[in-house]
Amino acid sequence: MGKLELLDDIVVHLYDKEKNGFSETEYRVIKARFKVPRDTTRPANKGKVRKVENEVYLITNDFTLTARQVAEAYKRRWDIEVFFKFLKQNLSFSHFISTSENGIKVILYMTLITAMLVMIYKRENEMGYTIGKFSFFMEMQDWVVKLMATLQNEKLSLLAYEDMRLRARIP
Repeated sequence: MGKLELLDDIVVHLYDKEKNGFSETEYRVIKARFKVPRDTTRPANKGKVRKVENEVYLITNDFTLTARQVAEAYKRRWDIEVFFKFLKQNLSFSHFISTSENGIKVILYMTLITAMLVMIYKRENEMGYTIGKFSFFMEMQDWVVKLMATLQNEKLSLLAYEDMRLRARIP
């Protein structure tokens, strides 16, 4: 398993505080150990105290997977967490406009397409993500204003176009 060594795979019943006893539901606990101990001391405590964690407990209610498959799923889970953090922080995906399943899918797909376009734009223009996102936004806004003028079949002078662009950027 790479850095992990699987030790135990046991069935447990969790304690239910409300019932003051163990629950009927069975869970599976997989105990694993890191081959090389990891230093998990917080940066503020470095030098004062050293905290080394070597064991990991994975819990699941899926009895069909092998212990190795459960460990792989937990390993991939971190990548998923980092991905959603990126969506929330960088692409403002933290608020849903729609509450239906289809609406959320549409918004997620639009957000992912935007993220890919920004990443391509940033790479092509050799700039950082934040500046690339801002520049991409400004260029897309200019493009939309020109498109609106074209679709309305109006012959805007450059001055009128600049005025429309400026008003579009003011919140």
